Amino acid sequence: MSALSVSSQPSTPQIEFLANLPPHLESIAHALTGLIPTPIDQPQFSKVILNLSAAVLSFGDDEPHLGELGKELIQQCQELAEFAQGESQFDRTAFAQIEGRIGDYPAWALCMRLAPSQLGISVPLGAEVWLALLEGRQLRKDYVSHLRRDLELLPAPDSQCDINSDDLMFLEFGKRWQKTFEQIRKRLSQKLAFNPAATSSTKTPISAPADEHLRHILGAKACTTAKKRSAVSTRHTLTSEQFRVYEADLQRRLGARQTGSLCEALSILTGLYAHGVMGLAIGRGPLTGEILVLDIEGGHLYVALDAILKRKMSRSQMPSIYALSDENYRVPLPREVLAPLEDLLASWRAEPGSQEFRCRLVDILPQADRDHRPANGQSAIEDADTYAPGFEPTLARARNTVANEAVAAGLSRLHLACARLDFGQVSKARPWYVRVQATEFETQWREFLEGKAWTFATTAEAVDHAFGSPYVVTDKALLDIWNFYQDRVNAIPKGNNMGAERLRLFHNAFADQTAAALSFLLGLRASTHYILSAAALSGSVDFTHIDDKGTSTLGTRVGIVCKFASAVLANWVAHCASLLARYARDRVFSSGSSGRSIISRLQHIVEGQDVGLLFKIFPDGIRNVSSKSTWGGLPPALRCEANAGRHYWATHLHAQGCPDDAVDVFLRHINTGTSPTSAYSNQSIEALVSQVASLQDRKLTELGLTPPVGLRAAR
Repeated sequence: MSALSVSSQPSTPQIEFLANLPPHLESIAHALTGLIPTPIDQPQFSKVILNLSAAVLSFGDDEPHLGELGKELIQQCQELAEFAQGESQFDRTAFAQIEGRIGDYPAWALCMRLAPSQLGISVPLGAEVWLALLEGRQLRKDYVSHLRRDLELLPAPDSQCDINSDDLMFLEFGKRWQKTFEQIRKRLSQKLAFNPAATSSTKTPISAPADEHLRHILGAKACTTAKKRSAVSTRHTLTSEQFRVYEADLQRRLGARQTGSLCEALSILTGLYAHGVMGLAIGRGPLTGEILVLDIEGGHLYVALDAILKRKMSRSQMPSIYALSDENYRVPLPREVLAPLEDLLASWRAEPGSQEFRCRLVDILPQADRDHRPANGQSAIEDADTYAPGFEPTLARARNTVANEAVAAGLSRLHLACARLDFGQVSKARPWYVRVQATEFETQWREFLEGKAWTFATTAEAVDHAFGSPYVVTDKALLDIWNFYQDRVNAIPKGNNMGAERLRLFHNAFADQTAAALSFLLGLRASTHYILSAAALSGSVDFTHIDDKGTSTLGTRVGIVCKFASAVLANWVAHCASLLARYARDRVFSSGSSGRSIISRLQHIVEGQDVGLLFKIFPDGIRNVSSKSTWGGLPPALRCEANAGRHYWATHLHAQGCPDDAVDVFLRHINTGTSPTSAYSNQSIEALVSQVASLQDRKLTELGLTPPVGLRAAR
């Protein structure tokens, strides 16, 4: 193209704006321009850029935690807004130029009329601009149109008219876009909290043997009976005397390197079948695409727990509020098993063309071991001189007996499940919620095997690692979260002459605080609304039925109410009673249909009737408190999972030595054979509830937490 043709191009407001713009701001200016459809004449281009960048700054000021996470964008928008402010003084295009095209260009019209000081519109616009930049899309037309219409309800910046929040509520300001704005803010918080600049992790395909291991581990629950999961002796297991004889016979055969003994021992220790044992990968530590890896030199079996549980988020993306946990864990192997493995690996490496370290157990096994198949239904004890009464001691029965022996020896069911890859005993839920200390797990498993005459070449080493749940908040983060809710309540001053709007704001802040406390203490699941009945939780109750899964019958899922939770409930009822008295005196409030429904709900809560316990007040009436509205209001730096209480308390109870039945009661897990409500359980529900509640109260006292107080404390 010639210079003449370039100079003959018509100049546009955008070209003139970019001509003087500093080079490092061109990318953000282009990005903001691409967010909205642009009319061909581009009226007041500088003011549009000014309002788009200033809106991001307004939202950053309204959410300072987000502003800290997006410092680079905030800095760019600040410089761009300062530049656009100076350029906009030279563009006095009348708004009438766009009036006939508002339906096609609502965002452009909004930015032409908006002033950065009109925060009621600038803040929600900034949230949408920021999220659109992250998602690489344009602003939503409906959302922007609603903002433009509500802009007419706000007074102009140079107007002497004053309008308060009660007037705006009466004019239904924000009714059409407020819910969408909350969703935008929560979604933006999640994206920024989890470092959106980091590349998203891609799923690594697993090998065919690893897929077989995964199906065996996750399918174990369907392959066992309720009695077997509860470790009740049946004809499918050996007697203790038979098992002692069998172990001695197996260790003798391992020492003599007898054919088939190595695979049999690994099958007994890991719970895998012979074919799954042969598919075990061999390497130094965890390997990509593998579920189980034999580290012969280190003396462990590495297990990819996150791949088994199918975690959706990698540990590198986890916020700092959670305690660190590993994606893998290791199971110690006895010397009787490692010695033949070391010999086989050494001889395999000596062969030509076998220098690749990554291999499978089947690659290093002799052909005789590969072809060996134990006879079904025959005794696994080869020593004819030994005898123990009982059913035929087959290999399958011996493999099933390990769980019984471990439980009898005092091994935790969770540790047993992790050691023998038998998550069917507690389902996937226990390792999902509990963070396990690696040293404690490895020590318990070694002690159990040493009690069965197995030996280890090295002593147990203390490692500062944990595995299991990555969603266990630290005590410091818990205190910060607690103080955040308390600060929100304290920011609204209480008094005898509080107006209707201030009462509503205080009640909603206290409702979020109470809901967060009860959700955390009771270990509630994430829910569209918390199903807590005022009748079930009135008075002093130790436990009540809580169906936060929507699939249980009355009495099967128990919610434990410790003394601290009981005080939280009492303060909430006292708050509702005080709020009821204040609203009842307000004739204007009580005369409307919305006011009457609110007063009725408060009356039912105070009387302990079967109504929803937790609710918030909005201009259009009552809304039940949900996990999203409660935990979604946290700043990004403190944003935790909605069911963080389940992870925290399950881990704490396990660490304090609570029996597995107590953890099941707290988590409200129903698993035939292991549930405390099972016919095979001999545990007292009252005793388990008392144990859990006392541990919770003790921990809360150590943290220095006190029950939240609303308009009035419980007497």
